[in-house]
Amino acid sequence: MRSLFGRLLSSYLIIILLTAVSVGFSLSRFFTNYYRMVLGEELTQQAEQLASRLAIPLEQDGAVDVEYMMDSFEDCIGVGIWLVDSLGIVRETSERYADWRGARIEGSLQRELAAGRTVVYRRGEGPLAAEVITVAVPIRTARGVGGGVLLHYPVRGIARTLRAVRPLFYRTLMWAVLLSIGAGFFLSRKLARPLQEMTAISLEMSRGNFDKRVQEISKDEVGQLARAFNHLAEELGRSIYALTQEKSKTESILVSMTDGVIACDAEGRVMLMNPKAVEFCGRTEASAIGEDLREVIPDPLLVESFRETLATGRRCELEMERGSKAYLVRISPITGPGGEKWGCVALLNDISSRRELEEMRRQFVANVSHELRTPLTSIRGFLQAILDGVVTDPASVRKYLRIMLAECLRLIRLSNSLLDLSRIEGGSIELSREEVDLGPLVQEIFDRLLPAIDDKGLKVSLDIEPDFPPLFVDRDRMAQVMLNLIDNAVRFTPQGGEILVGAAVEDGRAVIRVKDTGPGIDPEELPLIWERFYKGDKSRRSGPGGTGLGLVIVKQLVEKHGGVVDVECPPDGGAVFIIALPLRQEVEVVR
Repeated sequence: MRSLFGRLLSSYLIIILLTAVSVGFSLSRFFTNYYRMVLGEELTQQAEQLASRLAIPLEQDGAVDVEYMMDSFEDCIGVGIWLVDSLGIVRETSERYADWRGARIEGSLQRELAAGRTVVYRRGEGPLAAEVITVAVPIRTARGVGGGVLLHYPVRGIARTLRAVRPLFYRTLMWAVLLSIGAGFFLSRKLARPLQEMTAISLEMSRGNFDKRVQEISKDEVGQLARAFNHLAEELGRSIYALTQEKSKTESILVSMTDGVIACDAEGRVMLMNPKAVEFCGRTEASAIGEDLREVIPDPLLVESFRETLATGRRCELEMERGSKAYLVRISPITGPGGEKWGCVALLNDISSRRELEEMRRQFVANVSHELRTPLTSIRGFLQAILDGVVTDPASVRKYLRIMLAECLRLIRLSNSLLDLSRIEGGSIELSREEVDLGPLVQEIFDRLLPAIDDKGLKVSLDIEPDFPPLFVDRDRMAQVMLNLIDNAVRFTPQGGEILVGAAVEDGRAVIRVKDTGPGIDPEELPLIWERFYKGDKSRRSGPGGTGLGLVIVKQLVEKHGGVVDVECPPDGGAVFIIALPLRQEVEVVR
């Protein structure tokens, strides 16, 4: 297929050549006719001059003068001359036409001359019937029209003149053609270049490059087209950029969603999947796009729900499990502006955490109910026994009252622990930090627990390195932490055991260890001791049980101070609870 430039140039060349041929032919005819016309006018003037000069000699019958004048005139202007009388008989001629002397001119020429009118034959219509220009002029005398003068000029003279002029004419025409071809080439290139640029830029636009522009070199229709094209490219660039931005936002939203998204068309072929849906299906997005739902989704019930939504256009909701996770799936139809069905989309909401939370809440309520019911049942039983008179001995009554008091104190501790835990987890506790010496704080706790320590004959000791700095903590909350840990150690350490509280600076942190010589903790129970209401194996306790919230509170308070808490079980028995807290300078930098 030829280019636009080639077609334009070919068209221009054809037009130029046709025009050149037409103009050359027309100008040749025009010049020939024009030359004949001018020559006829000149011959007419010369014939009139000759006729006026011959009029006098003819009146006086001066034949010699007439012949002399005709020869002189012929030599001067180089034309053939006839002199005819009033009857149309050729009386005198120039030498070249001597054979025509005595001939008679008839017809229209004779009538025109007799009438005194000038006659011009430019194309051989005269009496010679040859390629000559003939001019006939009447000779007017005092007696009227006394004949006429005929001048004959050969056409070959015109041809010689035209042949002499023709090379110049052809050269001029050739240069005009060449200049026209050059102008046609330039115009073709000028017209085709913007269109070629538009074609190239259109290809660039199809590849996503909207920065190219057509050069606006004129203000004509092509220039207007170039400006319109540039405006179109600019608007398309803006629109594509906006669409790309919106697509990127949509993709980012889909990628960032914690829920899975699967969309399919009306035929049940997958159109879109985000990473969570890929994780759910176990297929890559590239391998799933365009595939049937049955090949991508591993759960037949979910596939059937998709089919139902596609068929009925109604929303569908179901819960399902896959592996260790639970999902709430909501499927909605996708409809076009005219209500036509385009497909449907499913939202896969991972409700595993919600289920775990609900289970934890149920377990928490059950644990609290159990912890409340046990002491309340005990108190109710002893009170009922006293009120019913089953127990009347004062010593037994006092014993029952002491048990009920212990249970009441246990309920108070449980309530306080629940309130503390709720406040800590709710973020309503503000730490009032100050410098606290660990030694005096631990000694106060030993003093508070002294009755239980003495009752079991425990040996308690404090080992703090000499240069251990003061802790930058909330004194009351740190006392609560140490009380819970030491109280646990007292309860789990058997008769005559030992409890050691040590402190040292390790790796730029204040490290506190609470070690006992109790039975230790089963490795299987280590991950569970930080859960609410977990109390461990009763067989390892040598004292009354706690609320099961102490270690949870310890962990929350230590982390609120920016520290960590851990537990170790040495091979030789016992347990070591380790607290690592930031030093004061680290706390101030963080703050």
